[in-house]
Amino acid sequence: GGLGLGLAIVDALVRMHNGQVQAESDGFGRGARFSFTIPCLAGTSSAREPEATAPCFDFPQPVLLVDDSPDTLDLLRALFAQHDCRVLAAESVPEALDLIEAEQPGLIISDIGLPGVDGYEFIARVRKLPGMDKVPAIAISGYAMEEDRQRALEAGFAAHIAKPIEPDTLFKLVQRLVKE
Repeated sequence: GGLGLGLAIVDALVRMHNGQVQAESDGFGRGARFSFTIPCLAGTSSAREPEATAPCFDFPQPVLLVDDSPDTLDLLRALFAQHDCRVLAAESVPEALDLIEAEQPGLIISDIGLPGVDGYEFIARVRKLPGMDKVPAIAISGYAMEEDRQRALEAGFAAHIAKPIEPDTLFKLVQRLVKE
């Protein structure tokens, strides 16, 4: 549900900053307390210094994110924004295809379980578009069996990642795919 995914988003963002999330409850019907901590280095200014890590891409094309969950789109948008990536986001296949026509993305990350047209059909359509046959595409899905991964690869995705998404795993995969 929305609360669970919201907590997953907060957890992922806090962990990216080497923090921790804690949840406590006095029992059913008694509410819950959530807290998070993010370490702060003593003696540093509040102005953020540029990080030594390079942006995730060395080319100007945007990243296209396709997921019918606004929470997942927000999480992915925030993750890619931290890596100085331009992001296009779509909640449906028709919207995603319109974005591809307007701006050719350099990477596609798409959920498999989309309404109407699923991610398998979406990537098949994308691969038929001019200039889109070699663009790296990553399938994200709650379906994590080997046959799900294989079906995603056969449909035209370069890789498959199971939800919930681990940011470090995602970005290592992204860096590998864009260098190929």
